[in-house]
Amino acid sequence: MINIIINIFNFLIVINSEMLQNECSRAKGHLTIVEHFNNLNFLSIVDNLTLINLICFITGILTVLLNRNNLLITLIGVELVLLSANMIFILGSFINNDPQGLMYVLCILTVSAVETGLGVAVLVFAYGTISNTNYSRLNNLKS
Repeated sequence: MINIIINIFNFLIVINSEMLQNECSRAKGHLTIVEHFNNLNFLSIVDNLTLINLICFITGILTVLLNRNNLLITLIGVELVLLSANMIFILGSFINNDPQGLMYVLCILTVSAVETGLGVAVLVFAYGTISNTNYSRLNNLKS
């Protein structure tokens, strides 16, 4: 699944670099790096980043819903969901020139850090106690 996401990301990078080359070949003379990025179609970059975030979000949701065995994989899925939500807030913040989205990102990152710390603590305790991280064996930790 990760290879598919990497291939899609590489494909989008190739498309954007081809657009950059086409725009630069039309321009006369040498352009600076800032002018190269100003020649790109901003809407297509936002669309591509939104598509990447959607893929990450769906992958995280499917990981949480379909994984019934491993606690670590579930934590990774939750992190994917939170990070894709952060990227959408950042994109919206930059598009609308509104710093309120960045405040939401700070709050979500705080919750994500706490969730990761507690999840890893439970994971280490479970692995140290029962040498397994399956959900079915975690009921043994109640006693």
